Amino acid sequence: MVPKSRMAPTPSPAFLSAMPKVELHVHIEGSIRPATVLKLAERHGETLPADTVEGLSEWYDFRDFEHFVEVYIAVSKCVRTPEDIELIVREFLEGQAEQNVLHTEATYTASTIEKLCGIPWDEQIDAVNRAREWAHEEYGVTLGLIIDLVRGHPVERGMEVLGWVKGSLGNGVIAMGRTNDAILYGGRVHLTVRGDDAAARQLALQLPSRNSRDYGRSFADIFKEVEYDFYKIDGALFAPAEVWVSNLDSGNTWHAGALNMALLQGLWLQQA
Repeated sequence: MVPKSRMAPTPSPAFLSAMPKVELHVHIEGSIRPATVLKLAERHGETLPADTVEGLSEWYDFRDFEHFVEVYIAVSKCVRTPEDIELIVREFLEGQAEQNVLHTEATYTASTIEKLCGIPWDEQIDAVNRAREWAHEEYGVTLGLIIDLVRGHPVERGMEVLGWVKGSLGNGVIAMGRTNDAILYGGRVHLTVRGDDAAARQLALQLPSRNSRDYGRSFADIFKEVEYDFYKIDGALFAPAEVWVSNLDSGNTWHAGALNMALLQGLWLQQA
């Protein structure tokens, strides 16, 4: 055990705030400010469970997954025009700049916005890009979108969204989201590190998702079992199926884990 006198002090909030940062997992629609939701709801005649910032903030508090979906859909219904999209993305990036988050890779559910509000994809991405360009010029921050799919939508809808992603890669879009099961049982990662070979090898051995006690089951079943509380899920599950770790200092590479395509097929495909 390291003596307390030799332990690094806990960074102060001021230090953490000033530190340049990158955020890799955040949802645009889930980050709309309560005051903005109220303004959009009034503008478009949408009824919400509260009509004050305080009341809406209390309603935002996570209770369970069903309530999360309820909040998400209600908020998304308030986004009715491309101008609304530009506003929420501008405000989001303004908030990122205030926290010194220099680059963000954010998830955005374009399919839901089109379905609920009728805004075509090309108008959505144009609005996002106007906000991106403004934020880069104003604050020097950058944003890349990860477009996700909605669980339960038909394959045809998924292919349509895939077409949106392919057509907009490099123009605001950087990737298409993958489901938890696709990462846990079908994801591959190659990491490059510097330092000690023993530590690099240990990293490779510890990373794969098969080290989790919950490995081998669908994420939906696991999530339901813990009553939709992410913090009750074994942390080792949030990992790719297969990894390579290369030490740039020694030139050695270690491989661990494996894809489990048979399991994925069992989870995803139904017998005819």
